[in-house]
Amino acid sequence: MIAAGIIAATLLRSSWAAVRTLEQRVTAGECAAPEDGSALFPVSYLADYRSLSAAALDAIDGPITSAEKIEIHYGQSFKVLTEKHAGEQYVLTQCGHAAPSEADINAVKTLPAGYTRKHFTIPLQKASFESTVQLGFLHELGLHDRVAYVSQYAVGACWLKIKDCNAAGVVTDTNSVDMQATRQNMDAAFMDCPWGNGGANCAALASIPNAVHFSASQDPAPIHSAEHIKFMAAFFNKEEDADRLFASEVSKLQTMKNQMAARADADKQTVAWIEKSWDGKYSLSTAPYKKLMTEHAGSKVVDAAAVKATLGNKMDDNYKVANSDDVGAFMQALADNGVTALIDETYDADIATYDFAKFLTGFGLTSTSTLPFIQNQMVMRYDSGYSGTSNLDWFESRLVFPSKAVEGLQRVLDSDTSKAKAFFRNIAKSEPADAISKDSCSATPAMCSTSGLPAVLPLINKLGMAASGAVHVSSMLGVTISALVALLQ
Repeated sequence: MIAAGIIAATLLRSSWAAVRTLEQRVTAGECAAPEDGSALFPVSYLADYRSLSAAALDAIDGPITSAEKIEIHYGQSFKVLTEKHAGEQYVLTQCGHAAPSEADINAVKTLPAGYTRKHFTIPLQKASFESTVQLGFLHELGLHDRVAYVSQYAVGACWLKIKDCNAAGVVTDTNSVDMQATRQNMDAAFMDCPWGNGGANCAALASIPNAVHFSASQDPAPIHSAEHIKFMAAFFNKEEDADRLFASEVSKLQTMKNQMAARADADKQTVAWIEKSWDGKYSLSTAPYKKLMTEHAGSKVVDAAAVKATLGNKMDDNYKVANSDDVGAFMQALADNGVTALIDETYDADIATYDFAKFLTGFGLTSTSTLPFIQNQMVMRYDSGYSGTSNLDWFESRLVFPSKAVEGLQRVLDSDTSKAKAFFRNIAKSEPADAISKDSCSATPAMCSTSGLPAVLPLINKLGMAASGAVHVSSMLGVTISALVALLQ
């Protein structure tokens, strides 16, 4: 798959758009004056507009519990973000105020054993983003003018527009001198854990003082991944927007789940997510988030253990069939265990040319096969939205909008053309992939200008919510967002 490839990025060599001085930011209302002793992150404000509970989230993604990878705690002038996948803690101090002492930070959130603590001044004015995973969240928060560096595999129209106006060069080696110099000039460098020695090496991030890990794709289920919008928003004081967007996703997914819960088994497709890898192995995916998405869409995934039992030693414990001579047995085993629809995850370097004929060839089948998913024309892919030749929107905007992905899956599984086409296409019915163009971006990103200033990001306690009594929060310091919600129930 291309996931390992999305860490490479386009280096934007042309001049960075103008940024404000601290004095200008204070005047504009983005930074606090040093003498301002009020609670810049009043707990009462952060709690007032929240109406979700951990139980509501768990009800969608159960049995997985919510927010497994991130925590956010608030002090009066700083935030503490704990990122569990990389083992790091990020202290975000509001610009205009001095960084808190270690004692102050520990009073809000202690540093877990083995974690690395890093300091940042927020809101960030310019940051680099080396993975497409982060870009969907930035887009929804309207932060195009804070992005100084974007992945070469970006898919969104406004990211393509940025690449087009700064196409001086592309860095394909994340260990290059250019890449290291670029990171050092950023307020923050959002990175994946470097890959090597058979796995991701998150410990390598500890040596980069301004590196930030974003674990949306490591959290185990759709609404968990979407919740990372709060994590991204915290670096820009965009919590209100993040909560509004996330609340909408929760509501949509809960509605979908409730609607599909009453569907009779006879009306459900039995789905297999399969892939032919570059080394010729055939695999059946058992990823929890795919199972949940399928169920939210009103169908069910095949029993992987039953498929393995049918194939015996032809399939290993990772649900892979290594011998290409056994692909026919693999496909028959899927049919024997009730599979009526396939989602083909096979990577292809030219998405536009991947059609049903290519699928049939890759999996050793013909159009006259009696397998139900062939006869019923139920073979799908999630490459509907793409840029370039093989850069998938699935890895960019699906994480922030799981409800959109579920609806797109419902459309193809139910053959319901009343639903919007999103991510998924039915290649057995000759549906084409949809190329995304920079021309559909109506924004003017700051990276396409050397003079325009980014939009002001107001102080949280100046966003229109009543801040009266906000200074009286010392007794609530260290309370997590989820705990605050519980207090309001």
